[in-house]
Amino acid sequence: MKKVKSIIYVLLTLIVIASCRKDNLNVDFPKQPEDQYFNNEQKFENGIRGVYAQMTDLYSFGGMTCIYPLYLLPSDAFTQDAGGSNNNIDNFKGFNSSDGLNSAYWNLLMRLVNRANTMIDITEKFKSVYSTPGLKDIHQGECYFLRGYAFFKLFENYGKPPVITKRITSVDDPLVYSSETAGIAALDSAILDFKKAEVLLTNKKIWDNANTGRVTYNSVEGMLVKLYSLRAAYGTTKAEDYQNAITAFGKIDQTITTIEGVKYGDNFDGHTENNKESLFEYQAGDAPSGDLIWLDNDFGGNIGRQGACFVFFNMGGGVFWTWNQPLIPTQKLVNKFERNDPRFVECMDSVSIYSKKYNRDLMWFAGSYKTGFVFHKYMRPGIYSNRADHTKGLKYQPRDTYGKNGYGAAATTTNPRILRFADVKLLVAEAYLETGKPAEALKQVNDVRTRARNSSIDGTVSAVPANLISIDRQSIMDERMRELCGEEDHRLSDMRRWQKAGWIDINTWVAKQPDNSVIDNCWDITTDAANFDASFITTKKLLFPIPQGETSSNPKVKQNAGY
Repeated sequence: MKKVKSIIYVLLTLIVIASCRKDNLNVDFPKQPEDQYFNNEQKFENGIRGVYAQMTDLYSFGGMTCIYPLYLLPSDAFTQDAGGSNNNIDNFKGFNSSDGLNSAYWNLLMRLVNRANTMIDITEKFKSVYSTPGLKDIHQGECYFLRGYAFFKLFENYGKPPVITKRITSVDDPLVYSSETAGIAALDSAILDFKKAEVLLTNKKIWDNANTGRVTYNSVEGMLVKLYSLRAAYGTTKAEDYQNAITAFGKIDQTITTIEGVKYGDNFDGHTENNKESLFEYQAGDAPSGDLIWLDNDFGGNIGRQGACFVFFNMGGGVFWTWNQPLIPTQKLVNKFERNDPRFVECMDSVSIYSKKYNRDLMWFAGSYKTGFVFHKYMRPGIYSNRADHTKGLKYQPRDTYGKNGYGAAATTTNPRILRFADVKLLVAEAYLETGKPAEALKQVNDVRTRARNSSIDGTVSAVPANLISIDRQSIMDERMRELCGEEDHRLSDMRRWQKAGWIDINTWVAKQPDNSVIDNCWDITTDAANFDASFITTKKLLFPIPQGETSSNPKVKQNAGY
């Protein structure tokens, strides 16, 4: 699906909701009735691509909004200089139910649920149109996967979202005002959806080149490892869930999905997308007539938003003015790496080296990198043999790709990797350790470290990180921080899970590092720690607020504690 315009006519036939509010359901009815439109398999294909297309808004820059900082700042891995426009999700002062990024995130996930529900209903209603054996199952499996992913994110960030599993076709449908869920019901629903997808996608191990990036059976099993590991921490069936995670891991066909032969940096490079390690990634691309960030993604036509946005790391591109401070790695994250670990230079470089080695400047933001490092995992610029004389040739090509808009655009066409096999291997390491199989846990972690040694940019094999000789919880936690830093919202997800499982006690953490030392029990806010609102940990339990628009319009959804 890479670089194919996914925002197509059929989206106009899908009822798009931003949440369970009735005003969001008041949209024009399609000009062509469903029973006339869905008259061949290609029309179903269009509809399924329309469900995937909703992912665009979770990663792109549009309407002057980008959700990505919400994935990264609320953790101990990234921070922002005082005065940044996203300080409220760094120190949590003023982070409340009216926050724009938070509201957008909730609404977009709810839209993804509704699009999936719509196509599940349509593929079932018009199933007699299908002639290709198994295609209906594949389409429905993809919808269950994407709906399960949305339920997973809604649970993890908000705790008790409504779980809507039927299509809403009228503003008078009682589902508009669905009740909030209790306990881990939303997580259970996500797992149930992935189990349905597991059955429906059993025979879908790979796609052809024209459909690269669509979910597969291996994608499903990888997500099940993640969700069973999560439920082991939150639920009451710990041993069973860890064993289920191990079982799901064993179902992944490792002749198709592997980290062997895939360099670490290949997972963040626009030239090596959808590689053998990838289990699920957003297919960033170009709208046929170019990305226009000012427009909403549902209007149709040839101009829209299909790229991904990473400019908040190095403030490059033409939208540097949107965030008045870059996101920077904390000292805690920097110190987790051995300096000769090839992953370190793939993720970041010091401000001084960055200015000398690469062919891009930091504009006037160099003073904002208070820890002294620029994070560039998805954005590493091209490296010239001689920075002062580019005629000497490009030594290493830029990691990011920009398509039609070129460098200076808000969006890149480099795919964000949502789930990759190294993540899954480290998750199953937790399951092995907690079920009394430390040797298996150690193997998974050492596999990741071995791959890291073979990931130097110049092709040499590094001496570090050396294989571990023993394994414990801290070793796994540290490896996940190194391996997955700056990707999706892994860090806060891990912190929540480990807090629930009793591996860590964030209630004891301090906001700022002590002078002249770096400790683990620290949120690591660099310059604005004095305004740190510890209630995000103690009272709010690391959950985001449910948007005010939702709680004010739906009396069956109550605000999370502390907001």
